[in-house]
Amino acid sequence: MSSNNYPKLSAKLDEILCEFEEILRDKISKDEIEEVRLSISEENFVPRSPETNIVLALVDSLKSLKVANKRTTDKKIKTEVDEIKKKHVLAARSLLKIQSHQELATRVLIAAIESSDDEISETATKALGEFSDSSIAFKVNDYPSIENETSFFEKARIDGIVRNVTIVPGPEQGSLEERQIVNYHGKRYVCNNYDTKNKIYYTCNELLD
Repeated sequence: MSSNNYPKLSAKLDEILCEFEEILRDKISKDEIEEVRLSISEENFVPRSPETNIVLALVDSLKSLKVANKRTTDKKIKTEVDEIKKKHVLAARSLLKIQSHQELATRVLIAAIESSDDEISETATKALGEFSDSSIAFKVNDYPSIENETSFFEKARIDGIVRNVTIVPGPEQGSLEERQIVNYHGKRYVCNNYDTKNKIYYTCNELLD
């Protein structure tokens, strides 16, 4: 893309990059991300699509929630969970379906499971189950460290159903953010999240050879 395509962008690009750099520096200082820098040029920009605006609208609706800024393993208080309405659950569900901002979406859905509103809780549980079914599977060679690990017995949500499985711990067992490999009926899955209350691994996707 040449500067003639987007002259306004070309004039503002340095300013935009400085704003990105400020965000990165803040994240780095809080030890939220590694020490990296942004390296982009005008060639990295493409025309805005309707999907972009849809995603931003969905994300904005979730970011207003207090639970959106908490880790899935953090304790939530009732008032925070009660903030979650059906529209938020449906927004999170939509993000999972289009495979965008999945961490944010699952964070909200996990909290919604604890809702005193049965409809919200059930819709959130169903959404997580659907995500398990439809997510893109991980390749085995993306996880070379899973071989020859000690296994232990646990539960995982596979195909939307809680099943007894053998869990293969990652290099930092005990960290609930660590992805876990599970064995079930001769197949292997990678589970991305853990429900501490019910002690169930979920968001599990089949590993492909």
